[in-house]
Amino acid sequence: MTNHKNGSNGNPSAMLLPGLDGKRVAVTAGASGIGFAIAKLFHEQGVRVAICDIDSAALDKASLDLGGCIAEKADVSDNSAVEAFFYKVQNEFGGLDALVNNAGIAGPTGNLEDLSPDDWRRCIDVCLTGQFLCARQAIPMIKASGGGAIVNMASAAAKHGYAYRTPYSAAKFGVVGLTQSLAKELGPDNIRVNAVLPGIIEGPRMEGVIRDRAMTSHFCIRVIVFCPILAYWFIIAAQSGATSNRSSSRLACNATTSAPAASRISVSRLTLSKSKSVITTSGRSLRGLKLVICDI
Repeated sequence: MTNHKNGSNGNPSAMLLPGLDGKRVAVTAGASGIGFAIAKLFHEQGVRVAICDIDSAALDKASLDLGGCIAEKADVSDNSAVEAFFYKVQNEFGGLDALVNNAGIAGPTGNLEDLSPDDWRRCIDVCLTGQFLCARQAIPMIKASGGGAIVNMASAAAKHGYAYRTPYSAAKFGVVGLTQSLAKELGPDNIRVNAVLPGIIEGPRMEGVIRDRAMTSHFCIRVIVFCPILAYWFIIAAQSGATSNRSSSRLACNATTSAPAASRISVSRLTLSKSKSVITTSGRSLRGLKLVICDI
């Protein structure tokens, strides 16, 4: 059962999630946005957190906010950088209990025939290959710890497709396939593999996505040029159903705990279904896969 005692790091608003205190967790792209919210919530649970990011200034600030945690500059699409990050985690933590594969980019927006192969590759490299590279390093460490968890951040675009953002959607569909495959592969090793599929998340990245998407529509271009106030209203309306970084972070953190803290958790438009042996997604029971899908 989740209780309302103070978190291990003194935050009176932190609700303790079972089985996390003292665990060792790596969070990619953990210096800002959803990644930082996840790392902060873990820190509040008494977790030893290691983060990587490409933003040096954000890493320095995040490390201070997280009690001087491991904070390494690393691009998850760079295998050498990923290896260096996990080498430091192994040296300082002596192992790993969980990985949150959070790093990702928005990717290009536009008609498929207008996209450059380089932009396509960059999106796939960060959003999908990066998760492979990080899991590849983390799995032996988690196995050596006797089991644990991997949480892959996907997207609602992995269920419904996303016009004009094909590289991003394709990458996130790949993340779900990676999650399902690893869940089957690593179950015998006592490693749970889950995916979280957020919808619209408030913040500057989503503002940029909405802006770029608007520019692919001639109607929206006219609105922006001739009526900027109305265009701004469209952006605000689109974000009115947005989910906060904090809400998404709670889903990710809950997915790393082995205890059945709740049979069902609902946050804004995100729904997480969980049980000891059966996970239900889109009306289908997937026995033993330990797969988490969040619907909007």
